[in-house]
Amino acid sequence: MTIVDAEHLKTLGHDPTGGQAYIWTTHANTFVTVPVASLDRTNGSLTVVRKSKWMQLGAQDRYFLKNHPSQIDSPGDWAVQEQAGKFRVYFKPAALADLSAVEAPRETRRVLSVYRGRHICISGLEVVAAAKNGIELTQSEDVIISGCIVHGHGDMGILIRDVNEVTVRRNIVSSNDYGILLHAATHAVVEENEIARNAVDGLIVSWGSTDVTVRRNYIHHHLLWGHPDNIQLYCDVKNIRFIDNLLIGCGQSIMMSETSDGLLKGNMIVGSNAYSVIFGGRNAENYRIHNNTIAFSGYGCMNVTARDYDVRENVFMTGHASFLFVIRGVEGYVGDHNLLYNARGVVDKRVVASDKGWHRSFEDYRRATGYDRQSFYGDPRFCNAPVAFAVLDGRRLTDCSRSTFYLRKPAGPFQVGDTVEIDFDGVPRKVTQCAGEMIAVSPALRAKPLKPCLLCNWGESRDLSLDLRLTADSPGAKLSASGGPVGSTIDIAAYQRGDFNGDGKRDLPRIPPELEPKSD
Repeated sequence: MTIVDAEHLKTLGHDPTGGQAYIWTTHANTFVTVPVASLDRTNGSLTVVRKSKWMQLGAQDRYFLKNHPSQIDSPGDWAVQEQAGKFRVYFKPAALADLSAVEAPRETRRVLSVYRGRHICISGLEVVAAAKNGIELTQSEDVIISGCIVHGHGDMGILIRDVNEVTVRRNIVSSNDYGILLHAATHAVVEENEIARNAVDGLIVSWGSTDVTVRRNYIHHHLLWGHPDNIQLYCDVKNIRFIDNLLIGCGQSIMMSETSDGLLKGNMIVGSNAYSVIFGGRNAENYRIHNNTIAFSGYGCMNVTARDYDVRENVFMTGHASFLFVIRGVEGYVGDHNLLYNARGVVDKRVVASDKGWHRSFEDYRRATGYDRQSFYGDPRFCNAPVAFAVLDGRRLTDCSRSTFYLRKPAGPFQVGDTVEIDFDGVPRKVTQCAGEMIAVSPALRAKPLKPCLLCNWGESRDLSLDLRLTADSPGAKLSASGGPVGSTIDIAAYQRGDFNGDGKRDLPRIPPELEPKSD
């Protein structure tokens, strides 16, 4: 099978033969690692070993090269090459003397496993680099996992399967394939964890889990493979509460199906590729959605598809002209005392989609449906926030460069001179050009976008310290039924420092240097 990429392969500085190519077939949304057989610089093509006769490549598919010694350039980088039936490991240490302390004990299954245990406490461990799961608990009860750093695992960071009475508290779970999975867990608490930068989903609650509390967690940057979610629920999850969580940067923030009897309260949900909160499958039902702030979403803030939703005292803002939420084919919907807004300067906006139509004004929506009688449409006046939001067009990723991007919609809210932030990376960039759906920025990224990036437009500001609490003069400051503020009151900066209880002290373990995010 041949990959043709004349732009890069004709001038590639090394021969990747013997290494690997990681391929994303965009039409099927599948991902596979294949060996590299040969490079043809003249024609700008790469021959790779097909792993399945059904595997086909298309013009929009993406790939990157990996696992070759010539690509090693930073301390900690490594590659493995097979030579004459044996394997040689290449590794770059920070200093030559470090080689005496280097080992490669990669466990092929899981690092720490408990089966049918009782009264278990796992605390203060760094659990690293199993081919499968980091920590795995099965058919156990009365379990506490706290103060651990769990990273670099080929499947789950923490797997909780058929466990009763379990608390997962104050851990860092990062850079695994998946973060934490609760499978058939009962009486479970997941609190004050940082769950970040896993390849697919951050937190999964599934398969009959019941009586679950997820509170005061910082879950962020799940932007890579599959349909990445900060949180996902499926398969008969009941009686679950999400309270005071900070969710930033993802494909979808909370994706739900086959779940009932839940609460979302006090959460701050920021930045998604698709809808931020999805009550999907027409079977995610009977939820109370109170006092949340849901902002900057690619399609819209919320999509409800089943029945019985109580939606009160929230702040909804898309950052663009598209729907704030969709409530079509839904029975038992109640909404009031909410603050709604699209973005400044948008034209041809759509506010809500309901069974009564696509409402292009808040008044039309309220008049047609009878919902949100005491709600308000207007600028929330956050303490410090982007003025607009957009997502790259996944169909045009191959047209993008390190500095030129194509958006899903015309770049109307973006103007030359505006400050933009990409994927909530904290790096200010200036808009240098806008034309139709195209936007150019400086400085450029280190590499072309691999997936559709999230773009926050901060306007004239260069202060990217996100703070979505309401100012005193916000229209939501006295909008609640009791005359107080609506939305979430989470201090984003405190959560990002690992301070979940507001006492000014870090509640999490210190982050190892290898987990520090690399900024563009």
